[in-house]
Amino acid sequence: MRLTKQFVDALKPSSEEIFAWDSELKGFGVRVKPTGIKTYFLQYRNKQGRSRRYTLGRHGVFAPEEARKLARLRLADIQYGEDPAADRKSAREAPTMSELCERYLAEHSEPHKKPSSVREDRRLIVKRINPAIGALSVESVTRADVMKLQHAMRKTPYDANRMLATLSKMFNLAEAWGLRPDGTNPVRYVQRFPERKRDQF
Repeated sequence: MRLTKQFVDALKPSSEEIFAWDSELKGFGVRVKPTGIKTYFLQYRNKQGRSRRYTLGRHGVFAPEEARKLARLRLADIQYGEDPAADRKSAREAPTMSELCERYLAEHSEPHKKPSSVREDRRLIVKRINPAIGALSVESVTRADVMKLQHAMRKTPYDANRMLATLSKMFNLAEAWGLRPDGTNPVRYVQRFPERKRDQF
């Protein structure tokens, strides 16, 4: 039958998961867990013919009509060859900037730099880079993200420039490691701050 709020509200949990399917939209349904949590989902086949299940949202947060509309949108994407369940899985598993920082330190900075330079890299990562963009996926960082971080460091231009140099090297390595497409370094074209010339005595 057609999924309505009254029907979904009336579904009672059991010792095993319960699935109820919508008669109006093929593949659209609601799952009831033994805990009583009810979740709308879309069951479909991707272009390779593999069965996928895409979670749309929880009942109560979404009404059946809202979930059905979202299911129709996802089905339209699937018709064009997209695989929303696989895309979501890839996004969850994508490495974060925090993970890139750790790999950069372990595989580049520590083996190839002087101890003082390693300490400086670590300081910039801990104090500046991770708090600002550490939670972002490596592939999602944009030039706007980098410029925002640079602007936040405008009162310490020397530090800001060292941070940009470190980030630029990280993204070059990210491309070499296959974590970003080639030629997408977001630090490129970001103009450094002018620095005062230091006299040595």
